[in-house]
Formats: sequence, C-alpha cells, structure tokens
Amino acid sequence: MIVLDSSTTKLSFNYFLGTEGLPFFGKDIAIVEISDNNGAAWTAIAGNNPPLGDFSLLVDGSGAWQHAQIDVIAFAGSEVQLRFGFNSGDGAVKNFAGFYIDDISFVCDSCSYDNTFEAGPAEWSVDNAFGNGNGQWRLATDCDSILAVHSLSTSFHFGQAGLCHYDNGSTAQGVVVSPPIDLDSTTTNLNFNYFLGTEFSPGAFDIATVEVSDNDGASWTLIAQNAPGLGVFPLVDSSGTWQQAQIDIIDYAGSEVQFRFGFDTVGNAANGFVGFYFDDILFVFCPAENRPIVLYCPLPVHNDILVDPLHTTELSWKNAQVLYASNPKTNELLTVDPPTGLATVVEPFTGADDPITEIEWSPDGTTLYATTGGNSSTIHTIDPVSGTIIDSVNHTSGNINGLEFDAAENLLGTKATAVQNQITSQLVVVDPNTGNLTVIGIAILEAIGGLAFDPSFSTLYGITCMGLFPPCFLASTRSPVRLRRLQTQP
Repeated sequence: MIVLDSSTTKLSFNYFLGTEGLPFFGKDIAIVEISDNNGAAWTAIAGNNPPLGDFSLLVDGSGAWQHAQIDVIAFAGSEVQLRFGFNSGDGAVKNFAGFYIDDISFVCDSCSYDNTFEAGPAEWSVDNAFGNGNGQWRLATDCDSILAVHSLSTSFHFGQAGLCHYDNGSTAQGVVVSPPIDLDSTTTNLNFNYFLGTEFSPGAFDIATVEVSDNDGASWTLIAQNAPGLGVFPLVDSSGTWQQAQIDIIDYAGSEVQFRFGFDTVGNAANGFVGFYFDDILFVFCPAENRPIVLYCPLPVHNDILVDPLHTTELSWKNAQVLYASNPKTNELLTVDPPTGLATVVEPFTGADDPITEIEWSPDGTTLYATTGGNSSTIHTIDPVSGTIIDSVNHTSGNINGLEFDAAENLLGTKATAVQNQITSQLVVVDPNTGNLTVIGIAILEAIGGLAFDPSFSTLYGITCMGLFPPCFLASTRSPVRLRRLQTQP
C-alpha cells in the first residue's frame, strides 16, 4: 500500500510499449489501474486502448522509451495500490517487445505554472543579455524538441530556430529563470527532462548549468552541470537522446525558491551543436514517515558530512553501535560518527588486488566481510583492527557488487552482468564459507549495489546509477543515484 501525500497530483513513470497494435480488437492491451479500497475495485487511468472518460493514452509501437504523467489528484491523501497489466488476447503474433515500466514516482505539482510549457512560458523569463549576452534561449517546437520521451512538442531550447544549433558567430550566453515557487515541506527532488549536445569540452566550453536560489535571486547555488567532479548532478552531454534529471533539493523543502537554467558557449568557435533543451519541470515528494513504502525516494545522504564523500561507497553497522565505511579511492577502512559525519581512518586495507568497495558485518559483530565490487569474484574476510585480509574464497559465477545480511541472517549480494550492452542485476544468497551463489531472481535491468536491509519493514534497498556499468556507488545527494526496493523472495 502507498500513502499519497495530500498535495499529490500526478503519477509519473517511464515506459516502453511495443505490440502488434490491435488493442481495439482486444489484442495486446496494456493498462494502468489504481485502487483506493484495498483492491476491491480498480480504476483505469492509462492504457493503449482508451475507453470513454479521463484516461491517459500510452504510446504504442514508438520504438523508444516514453514518459507518462498521469493525473491522480482525485486520490490525493488516500492509501492506494497501483496495478500494471498486459493481456495478449490470444496466442498469435507475439514476437513484439512487450510492456516495460520503470522509475515510478508521485509528484507534488502545486505550483501555479504549466510545467510542460505547452501553453507558453508560464512566467518563466528568458534573459539572453545575461553574462556575455547574444543568448539564444527560446520556446521551441522544432529541431530535437519533436523527439519523444518529453511531453511533446514544446520545450525551452538554447539554439537557433530552423538551424537547430547555437553557432551565431559569437560567444553566446543566456539564462531562463523560473517564477518564485513555494516548495512543499516534503519535497525531495527537482525532476526534468533534457537534451544536451555540445562540443563536449566539460568545464572549458559549452557549459550547461542548473541553479537554485532561496533569497529572491540575490545568490545562486549550482545543483547541476555538464562538467564532472563538481559534487553536483552531472548532466549527460552528447548522448544523442533526451535524458531525465532527478536532482536532490531536500535542503530547500518548505522554502520559496527560483530555478535558473543557463548555457554559456564561452567561445565563438565549434558551436555547431544541438544545444540545451529542457522540459517537464516536476517536484517529487517523499514524506519521511512513508519512505519504507513509497516506490521511489532519493538517497538521503548529504554530501557535506563524510570525509571524501564522493568515494565512500558502503556503510555497515557493527552490533548497531559502530558505523564502519569503506573508501576505495584511498582503500581505507573508516569509522563514522553519524551525528557529525566525521570519519576516522582505522587502517588501510591490505592484501587485495583491487580497492575494497563493499563491506558487511556479520549479525553477531564478529566477522567483517568485503568484496572489491565489479572487479572481483572473491569474498574476503577482513581483520577490522589492522584492515588486513585474513581469508578469501572465490566464486566462479560472476562479480558481487553489494553485500547485506537479511533478517534470517542470510548474506545477500547483487551480481551484475552485461550481455550485448544489456545490464542485469541478480539478487543472490552468498555462502561466505564456500563462495557459492544461489540466485533468488533478477532484481532489475541495471547494475545494483550498496545494499541495505530494513528489518522493520522486511525491505531490502539497493542503489543503481542510471545504468552505468560497473556501477558507481556515490554517497552524495547530488549524484545520479536512485534507491531501489528489491524483493527478497523468489
């Protein structure tokens, strides 16, 4: 069951749908339903065969992932269930892609402007004289704005109409600024869709930025950019497709804020690229009391509390008293003081060919287990006093990324593999004495790591990094991480 906040307006998810295209004849019907009476009755809210009434149409046969935003305001404040269904209708002509769903979230969309820009700029203001000037921000309905995934077909674009690039012979800079927005007190994320194509010289030329201000624009804080290593959300550059950003803004919950999207060519050469598009501004809420059952929540770890947080990958409690961490950048075992975030080096890890990433204490607090993430098929036992490996066992069926004991004291792990560029993560039971792995099932079509078990709700969580492989385990709010809830039974 999912308890919706009283300010809920939309169900948001990504999907891929490919069928024979005959839903009107009762074949290959995809449907999304919601119930607020414990499943006694279900209301259809989306599908590829729309009946009469308030129903969102799912795009079928596009050959690409799509983004759905479905009105659920009638269910705000209720306890609900969702049901995604598919019915082939018969046994013939079934060699189609099927129905995929991912990235389920609920949206607090209480702001007074149109966040899809289909009806116009909705109080967002363009300043093409900002900085170096000669800016090219505009509301676009052409060029890459016509591509799927975002809400078609209007978006903000830094680039020239018709030409579809930002080469005007001059250095160009400009910004788009939102109106003041009152964020709900439970807001956690700013989400938006974007398309970015530049000469790909991060931090030097063609700089795309997203900033936030909570003092009426007197000062601005960078929260996203296409240059790596800044401790902010990294905008994917030159991917050739639309992307979705999910940026932690939990520090601004309950505040009145403005957002500013910027682009600066820095130079006047090599500017014949597609530019920067953005669309579909949404705010995600996740009340603390509901986090164990909400399907999507950001990772609630702040990037200012740990020593070298961008490389602290795993945390593990010893007897619920001492919090340990691993740092693969320095290959050190740490202890962490949770109230202050201060980290103390215990000792460097010694005896492994690669840096230690995953650590996990046995339930009785006597044994510390470890792996070296995606680069090893070995499970180590560590001396927590010296950091030395005192025992190792090998397994032959893949590399272990996450380690975590469940309530039954089974050591669980995730095993990521890549086959023909498709990443899958299997949830497995690990025998630390023999190295044998018993597969529970496929967790998700992405690399999963950083496991954590919540015994209060019998829930196992894992972190995925937007399909990167090997997975990057970033303990930072402003990094591309998502919290996944995994099923621990076959």
